[in-house]
Amino acid sequence: MISHSGRRYFRPGKGILLASVGMVLVVGAATSASAQSYSAATTCESLAGTSLPNNSTITVAQTVSTGTFVNPDGSGTQTKLPTFCRVSGYSQPVSGSHTGWEVWLPVSGWVGRYQQVGNGGANGVLYYSRVGDMVKRNYVAAATDGGHTGASNWDVTNVLRPVDIQ
Repeated sequence: MISHSGRRYFRPGKGILLASVGMVLVVGAATSASAQSYSAATTCESLAGTSLPNNSTITVAQTVSTGTFVNPDGSGTQTKLPTFCRVSGYSQPVSGSHTGWEVWLPVSGWVGRYQQVGNGGANGVLYYSRVGDMVKRNYVAAATDGGHTGASNWDVTNVLRPVDIQ
């Protein structure tokens, strides 16, 4: 947290910042590749081999067809989604750290905008429905789990947690 005029503001920590940098690199790789006239499927799947800094790894790079998408965490099903490139991964800026993230890129009709989806509270989940809402508007959208999964795993006494959120 940082303070200005008596108000406190969240200052992204190293883990969240590095995850965001990784996501920007994914978006940059996708947009520069599409500018070179590669097919959408080739461009998306080829992101799986992209080298990311700070111990970040892409675990999924797949084109998702128009229609229905079942959220990987079982939290529901989304409908009326356009075809998009789903890129999922994690960043481990320090030993024992693990920040999961997702970036969804519309295959066509991108309006030139990016939306980082927030989680609120203790974080711990990826809100797929919020990412999907942005992709329906033809935004590139991304979310992170804040470095942990579920509220029960949040432990401020763990010395690694402050590294991820400070």
